[in-house]
Amino acid sequence: LEDSVEWSADGGLQLNGIETADGNGHDATVDELEWEGRARSAVDAFAGLNLNGRVSIESLALRRDDWQVGRIASLEGSVAEDDTGAGMLVSNIAAAGLDLLQRDQAIDSGEPGQVVAITRITVSEIGLADGRVVVGDVGIGAADIWLKTASDGKLEIRQMTGSNQDARGETVAPTTPVSGDAADSGLQFSLAAIRTMETASITYLDLTVKPTVRLEFTEMTLEVGRLDTERPETDTGVKLHTRLGRYGRLGYDGTLRPLAAQLSANGAGEVRGMDLKLFDGYARRNTGYRIDSGNLRADVEVDIQSGTLDSQAAMIISQLDVEAVVAEEDDDTVADLGMPLGAALDLLKDGDDTITLDVPMTGDIDEMKLGLGDAFRTVLRKGLVTGIRTAATTMFAPLWPVLAVSKMVDVGGAARFKAVTFPAGDASLAADQTSYLSDVAKLLADRPKISLEICGRTAVDDLPVLLPDANPDALSDEQTAALSGLALTRQQAVKDFLLDNGIEADRVATCAVAEHPQGIKGPPRVEVGL
Repeated sequence: LEDSVEWSADGGLQLNGIETADGNGHDATVDELEWEGRARSAVDAFAGLNLNGRVSIESLALRRDDWQVGRIASLEGSVAEDDTGAGMLVSNIAAAGLDLLQRDQAIDSGEPGQVVAITRITVSEIGLADGRVVVGDVGIGAADIWLKTASDGKLEIRQMTGSNQDARGETVAPTTPVSGDAADSGLQFSLAAIRTMETASITYLDLTVKPTVRLEFTEMTLEVGRLDTERPETDTGVKLHTRLGRYGRLGYDGTLRPLAAQLSANGAGEVRGMDLKLFDGYARRNTGYRIDSGNLRADVEVDIQSGTLDSQAAMIISQLDVEAVVAEEDDDTVADLGMPLGAALDLLKDGDDTITLDVPMTGDIDEMKLGLGDAFRTVLRKGLVTGIRTAATTMFAPLWPVLAVSKMVDVGGAARFKAVTFPAGDASLAADQTSYLSDVAKLLADRPKISLEICGRTAVDDLPVLLPDANPDALSDEQTAALSGLALTRQQAVKDFLLDNGIEADRVATCAVAEHPQGIKGPPRVEVGL
């Protein structure tokens, strides 16, 4: 036969029980393949094969090393030459019953046998020309996805899809590498849009923490705009909305550059009705506190530029109740805040048991590779600490010493307000001190979780006024008692003022006064601390 001879065929073809293998552990099986249409080509080159017709496939299974990568119950589409005549175009593609990434066995957490299950996928068209894949609009039917981070910290789906790992994440001999231009450039493609035609659900399990974190995202809808490997720095529009748990809602509306060398994103996120107890495992591991209850509402300004996160979240946290699960000496938040986290949160709660915070979220996206737990540790904890300190500084600066504002503590290491000062030898409150105590009373009224301890102090300045003939180095028992009585009277004056201004008596504790004034520095005063 001469090279110039061409052949063509019209009609139908049916093949059953197809099996293929590439010699590198990858194989595929098809129960049934049907073709109806025309085929033509030069006899010596199937590379120039041109098809025009309709193809359907029943039960396509893909395997790697005897592990089922995926299964498609049915697949069909129309095949034709593209408009240029230089490539092929497959249109009106419909796939049904997709099960992807089969597990060897499910553990007792109840996950299904496959990671991804999708009822159907539609694609308006797929074209191939000059080594470039052009994909039209993609629609995704009802999807159920189960993701898991194992107790060793490995994300299951990464283990399954690793190029040199088997289904259990064990390293195997690498397959023959691709060479030439394809290896250098990678897959070149464009995609018009992706959208969910029905709602999807994602369940995520993190077994690295106790108790296990289980997040169930339901009623998920997604819209993604154009993607093109030739224009990786072009913004892609993204809309994502989902429920988290029974009442929580999450959303993002903005842009994304998922194909860029470093991720960029800009948009607005919102959180409504999120049950914080869902994140109890992360809270215990990363803060040393368990979450007994709490609800979050947040508006997030998302800004990621070239892999650097610089975002801000306006948070309203209500009904938050936390309990330490580590000893105070092992509480890392004390070093950050100057007091245990639980006390710091109580400090910020208003009369409705609500905390309002502006939380910065900054960092390198590459530092958050392993999952939500790492995001909590590297971004949210740091942001919460900053947000708490900023809120406390703004809220309490008029009441705290300058040294205390920067870290919520005074130089003595205890969380204290400014002391109430007195004239030497006197226990009466001056006008400026009653004004200051009025501010303290208002704060206590607005922050019902706060309780105070007050402690009266005498000082060396009291001696010349109260005991002019006393020897400071040799006070009698009667003179010491007089000084202690003065300290106690000052202490009682402060407590009486607070109680007269509506503060409950059990929220103002008093200390035992028994100090020698020679050992106390500073002015005559009543110390006010948390």
